[in-house]
Amino acid sequence: MAIEIKIGTPPEQPEEKRTQTSMPLNARKSLDGNVMIFDHEIIDIVVMPSQNKVVAFPKDLMSDTVYETQDRLFYYLVKKGIVLPETVHGGNVYGSIEGTIATPIQEDVSAAQTAVFSIGKFILEEKPFFKTYNDYQEDYESDLTDPDEEDCATLEYERVIATRLLTRRLRSKLHVQILRGSMELIYFVLCAYGMTSIVVYSHIAKAPRNFLSSKSEWLCELLHCPMCTGFWIGIFLCGINKYTELFTFDYNFVNFLLLGSLSAGTSYLLNVIVDDDGIKIGDKNGN
Repeated sequence: MAIEIKIGTPPEQPEEKRTQTSMPLNARKSLDGNVMIFDHEIIDIVVMPSQNKVVAFPKDLMSDTVYETQDRLFYYLVKKGIVLPETVHGGNVYGSIEGTIATPIQEDVSAAQTAVFSIGKFILEEKPFFKTYNDYQEDYESDLTDPDEEDCATLEYERVIATRLLTRRLRSKLHVQILRGSMELIYFVLCAYGMTSIVVYSHIAKAPRNFLSSKSEWLCELLHCPMCTGFWIGIFLCGINKYTELFTFDYNFVNFLLLGSLSAGTSYLLNVIVDDDGIKIGDKNGN
């Protein structure tokens, strides 16, 4: 039997088509080309092809659970070789974490598509965890809102204990506030009395007191009257409280007037009762 041998180039074989993989995602594309993925229950993930990075934002408020989820996401992407580990850091938006996507060596590989696909796989792996977490939360709320009969006695006892503790804390807080307010009034009265005595009676203020008294009859009467001087000293203490923070009085016209009057009355009363020799004790005739 004859053997036929053909010499030449073999016929070209058709290229094998790559299998396309699809994954359903709840995603949108922004006007600037960013892909926003909303499938995760706690965080929103944005792939930015123009900036070549992935950013994870909290869906609602920032918490430890959100941070742990962001940490798992970027740990997953780093292990898969999608994100460069040295680029993972906090973003310029509060609660966000971002990382740079690695540049593919092969020209026909899209970095953005690979990142989106890997994020989709991460979300699939997260679903069992959050199903368990949500079931636990539902069971916990059910135990609180609709407990079994055997748990009612325990819950009632715990409620009574919690109510007693709360009452004690409120009473203690009220006592502290009353004590603090009383001490502030005492500080204010003593400061006003001390400053009034210095201005009206002290030797160190004698020279400026005499100088100002010679310039105006009104100033002369003011600087020799503890009640008049005490009123303006009280207003002065209110005015500088913003810088001293000795008192917690609110800044308003009524408080200025009331505290000025308090300073005037207490300064006059204390100067009538106390002098350099101590408490003044005598009868109506001055004896």
